[in-house]
Amino acid sequence: MQKGITLLVALLLIGGTALAAVKAYSLTFKGMHCKKCATNIQKALNKIEGVSDVQVNWENKVVRLKLDDSKTSLDEVKRVLADSGYEVKEAKEVRE
Repeated sequence: MQKGITLLVALLLIGGTALAAVKAYSLTFKGMHCKKCATNIQKALNKIEGVSDVQVNWENKVVRLKLDDSKTSLDEVKRVLADSGYEVKEAKEVRE
C-alpha cells in the first residue's frame, strides 16, 4: 500500500512539471530611451527566476525573452518592469 501511494505521488509530481512550459515572448515598451535603459531592463529581467534568453533592442523598444511558467508569470515580469520604471505596452507569445 505504501509503495502504491509513493508511486502515485511521484506520478503526480512528474505530471505537474510536464504541464509547465517555457514560452517565448516579445514585449514592446514605453520608457526605454537609451542603451542604459536596455541594460537596466536586462538586469531586472535576469533577476527573475524562470526568465531566460533576454534580448533587448532599445532602438525598437522590444525585448524578447523565454519564460518558464512553472516558476514565474508574465504578470510578474510586467510588475518587475513597472517597478523599474518601464511600461509594457504589448506582450505577445511568439513561436521560435
